[in-house]
Amino acid sequence: MGTLKHLFNIPDKFPAPVANSIIWISRKGLNDRNIEWEDKILAQFPQIEKVDLSLLDVDETIAKFQYVTHVIAPHGAGLSNIYICAQGTKILEVYPDDAYFKPCFYRLSAICKLEHAVMYLDFKNSGNTKTGLQAFNNAFTKFAC
Repeated sequence: MGTLKHLFNIPDKFPAPVANSIIWISRKGLNDRNIEWEDKILAQFPQIEKVDLSLLDVDETIAKFQYVTHVIAPHGAGLSNIYICAQGTKILEVYPDDAYFKPCFYRLSAICKLEHAVMYLDFKNSGNTKTGLQAFNNAFTKFAC
């Protein structure tokens, strides 16, 4: 990780993250792994900042990930940026309820000493009683502590 951080001029140590700074990496508008009801989640939890990484340049991305305490994202390339996070940052990786677990970001979290959790959601139906909005609410309550 040190070589990669050095390549992008990311310091080994940086100021502590902003308390309870939570970002949601959005895949809205993409066909794959887009949670169709993410706006409901974000409306219910206004403390979560929605981030579209395609709108950020490298420096903005680095700055964003250096100072967060929590990252929530559907499984995808946006999670490759978690190596920038401070040790102890909480990561919540979200999979569609019909997908298989892929451990790449879980392993990256372990190397970077991040707290990584995984959950499954119905990406199309917020009303699903097992993997809908209520399931996210329950997981988020535990995750945000």
